Amino acid sequence: MSAQQPVAAPVDLCYMKMEMAKPPLKHLHFQAFLRNTAPGPRWFVFPASFYEKPAAGPTNPGVFAAEVFSDSGHKVLLAHLLGTYRSQADSAGGLNALLLPAGAVVTLRDLSLSFWGDDPSHLAVHVQIAEELKVGGVPLEQWVGTKLLSASAADAGELGMIASRKTPDSAELPVEIKESGEWVIYKPRRCPAD
Repeated sequence: MSAQQPVAAPVDLCYMKMEMAKPPLKHLHFQAFLRNTAPGPRWFVFPASFYEKPAAGPTNPGVFAAEVFSDSGHKVLLAHLLGTYRSQADSAGGLNALLLPAGAVVTLRDLSLSFWGDDPSHLAVHVQIAEELKVGGVPLEQWVGTKLLSASAADAGELGMIASRKTPDSAELPVEIKESGEWVIYKPRRCPAD
C-alpha cells in the first residue's frame, strides 16, 4: 500500500508582520500561495480590510474604483477594488482579486490587508474562487480597461500601481461574483523564518 501525496491547498496564507497606522487601523502583511487547479481561469478574491467588531453593512454595497498593481516583470496582476462591498461578514469593504490561468501557481510575497481593531489574532480570511467577477454588470477586465490575467507561474515581491479607474462622483457599482468555491484560512500561521 503506497502513501498518497497530500493535495496542495488552493490558497495558503502565512502572517509576516503588522504595521501600526492611525489607531485603531493596522496593516497586516501576509505571504499568499495560490494554486488554480480548475480547468480554466479563476478569480481569487480576498477581502481588502476587516473589522474586529463587524458593523452593519450598507443597503446597496458596491465599488467605485479599481487600482491595478503588478510586479516588475508583469507576471502578477492584482486588482484592488475600493468601496463598501463586503465579501465576508467582518469585512470592512473592498476586495483584492487575482485572475489565474488553469494550472497556475503564484506566490505573493507581501499581501497587505487592513484591520480596524485591537486584536487581529482571531482573523479568518475567506477567499472566494470564482469563474466570473463583474462590476456594474461588466467583466472586471473590461471595466478596468486592462488585461488582468497573471502568469501561470510567478513569485512576486513588491507590487506597484500600473492602472486605475474610478466612477464619476465616486458612485458605487454592484459587484457580481460567480463563485465556484471558497477557502477559509482560520488564524493564519506565522511565516517560517528565512
